[in-house]
Amino acid sequence: MGRAGAEVEVFRYPGAGHLYTDPELPDYDEQAAEATWRVALGFLDEVG
Repeated sequence: MGRAGAEVEVFRYPGAGHLYTDPELPDYDEQAAEATWRVALGFLDEVG
């Protein structure tokens, strides 16, 4: 993305598994999921 000239922001959630936003799965991480949704919804507010 950087080579293409895109502005990129990476968010990492240490300890969170691959499917950490789904409360029905064993990898669910409530804190990481809530943080992810805040970031995603904030982004949608900016572009919408």
